[in-house]
Amino acid sequence: MKEPVFYEPFGAPGAGDNVFTTADPKLHSLLRRTMANSFSRKSILEFEPQIWDTANKMTSVLQREFANRPRNVNVSSMLRCMMLDVISVFAFGKDMGALDKEGFAEEVLTAFNNFDTSNFMFQGSPRLRQILLPILSNIPIDNFQAVTRMLAKVDEQLAKISLTDKSSSALLKGTMESREKMGLPVTKLILRQEGLGAIFAGTDTTAISLTYGTWAILSNEAIRSKLTEELRTVWAHREEHPSLNTLEGLPYLQACVKESLRYATSVSGRLPRVVGEGGLSVQNYNLPPGTVVSSSNYLMHFDEDVFPQPFVFDPSRWHTGDVAALKLRNRHLVPFSEGSRRCVGMNLAQAEMYITLASIFRWFKAVEVVDKEIRGHRILTTAVPDGVWAKVASIKDEVERESSY
Repeated sequence: MKEPVFYEPFGAPGAGDNVFTTADPKLHSLLRRTMANSFSRKSILEFEPQIWDTANKMTSVLQREFANRPRNVNVSSMLRCMMLDVISVFAFGKDMGALDKEGFAEEVLTAFNNFDTSNFMFQGSPRLRQILLPILSNIPIDNFQAVTRMLAKVDEQLAKISLTDKSSSALLKGTMESREKMGLPVTKLILRQEGLGAIFAGTDTTAISLTYGTWAILSNEAIRSKLTEELRTVWAHREEHPSLNTLEGLPYLQACVKESLRYATSVSGRLPRVVGEGGLSVQNYNLPPGTVVSSSNYLMHFDEDVFPQPFVFDPSRWHTGDVAALKLRNRHLVPFSEGSRRCVGMNLAQAEMYITLASIFRWFKAVEVVDKEIRGHRILTTAVPDGVWAKVASIKDEVERESSY
């Protein structure tokens, strides 16, 4: 089971129990089953048009405000804004308007930056969190006020949602279908709990993987041009984008997605678990029930015996002819964890990554990558870069190319 002292502070303020933070195995199993429909492959394919809408909005802003001028864009902030808008549409049927903010300066994401640090303090004193958060939310501190305003937006949108209208949001549709089968009620409190859990758990994790991948591809013209040429085979004109299924069938894009997930290791900190009844035997060591243990995705993803030159972003490592080596690499690629606690949002995150990387690298290339390395990130639970700056130029579609000859 999850170690409760570690996980409980990661819940959204006032959100209550949700599938991302609850430690109790029975409650987690119940909550996961009620959300299974929402995050199923079928549901994500139905939600695909909304992901494309948000990606198109992002690239329109990137073209208008940055490529046309041209001026530097904060890639990390842009991708975090996109992920926040996608997950809020998924959960509540309406985006947070993050992509509309000048320079992608979304105040909620600024507040997110401090959550890991404050959570470590609250883990040492869970009672302190219960006392302080209600007080701090009423004090005019920008970070806390930003979250308070976000919660107000959520509650405003929830007030407009009808619990009898499954089209209100993808999360509501799946939750209703699952709970109806199980004979359980659906309330707005439940939707609020799971929706906020999805926002807090699913915004930065995917954005970090995309940030590292985008930076690495922009920084390597050989990788960028190879990816663009592959995308050109299925996407000739801006207005006629391919399907997610088509994108997933592109070998080099698939390799870039996998390498981004490995290289970023967005959840880089250790995630503790408690040894259950019967104990656990690890390499001839017997651990009694109640022992707190943990592992690290980072150590899996940067194991030199599995991934030669692990600190090099190399999509070609996923195209090796060595079947045994490839099988081992796939086993060691665990960005979403494994087993019964595997990330329930995996299908959504992967869809976001395919569509976002395709949208960027089919239509943009680097003029200059200002940051030659990613600096200022924090290795706590998630490794959020302080900012990755680049200057980009647009790539013409087939009609524009033909007319220029």
